[in-house]
Amino acid sequence: RFHSEFFGKKSRSYHLDKTLLCNKHGYGLIHIFEDEYVHHKDIVLSKILHLLKLDNNKPRIYGRKCKIKHILKNEAMVFLNKFHIQGFNNASVYIGAFYQDECIAVMTFKYGNINTYGWELTRFATNYNYVCPGVGGKCLHFFIKEYNPTCIISFADRRWTVDIYNNFYTKLG
Repeated sequence: RFHSEFFGKKSRSYHLDKTLLCNKHGYGLIHIFEDEYVHHKDIVLSKILHLLKLDNNKPRIYGRKCKIKHILKNEAMVFLNKFHIQGFNNASVYIGAFYQDECIAVMTFKYGNINTYGWELTRFATNYNYVCPGVGGKCLHFFIKEYNPTCIISFADRRWTVDIYNNFYTKLG
């Protein structure tokens, strides 16, 4: 409570400033909010293990071995509420990645947001019981092939971005 911008009288850029200062000196920094840890402990711990490259004991499912298809809103809702730290959000398109009939990833897109006039990638999550290299790229390529967008934007939560030059977005191009 007292470390927050509101109660702790911190500036709006307080956490970003700390992140940038750490990056400048060659360190990555993540910020975990108390409510995330309380309400999404499994996701938080999985993200930390992944960032530290300590999730090698999990089964690996490669994107090339997955089938990508449209899924229903309710399927996306159940998956994202379990595996995405921000949970579900309404979107225009819901895409699932399946391995042996099990949904292992969901990517969602929204068209014509209040801030944009094109497509926005709004959510991407994988089942934290697996390491899923290439699945994000395969979902994105499926979307591009189906919808032929002129532009796709997305917003990253910098609190979880350790390396601004090597992350999910830079890997997707």
